[in-house]
Amino acid sequence: MSTARALEIPQALRSFYTRNVRRSPQELCGTLIEQEGEIRLEKDGRWLPFVAEQWMSASEVAFRWRARVKMAPFVTTVVDDAYETSVPGIHAIG
Repeated sequence: MSTARALEIPQALRSFYTRNVRRSPQELCGTLIEQEGEIRLEKDGRWLPFVAEQWMSASEVAFRWRARVKMAPFVTTVVDDAYETSVPGIHAIG
């Protein structure tokens, strides 16, 4: 990220990353969030355990959310939801 582009990052965000991430705004390319919880795949379905990671870009409108849902013993489904390069998409791999 160029210095001019880094200056567009609000001061509060630059300050937060300087204190907590220990990297300069020029090095930032996005944020990765890890999640764990329960999800229902149908309105009245049962709650299923999942783990997920969500990545969000710092330089453009883009994200990717990938979850692994435990459907039954030894059966896991991967759900991939993304919006990258102006193309939305959701995919489930079972």
